[in-house]
Amino acid sequence: MITEYKVAAAVYIGNVESAVYQVELENKVNALIEDGWQPFGSLQIVERGTSLIALQPMVRLDGSGGVSKSILRQVETGIHG
Repeated sequence: MITEYKVAAAVYIGNVESAVYQVELENKVNALIEDGWQPFGSLQIVERGTSLIALQPMVRLDGSGGVSKSILRQVETGIHG
């Protein structure tokens, strides 16, 4: 069962194809994974003027089996069935 939900976010101004763009959000998501969180769903990108906001939903599970890892993988990859 999902016990907690949060969104890892990073704001980028200027050249969004830079290494900083990739590393900032990756570092936040990797730190959350090390703390027991799992990515949930797809990465979202929101444009606000000259800035981009990257959002990655994250969940923490209690281990009761309420949401199986295979279901999470299906949601993350978009593969169902």
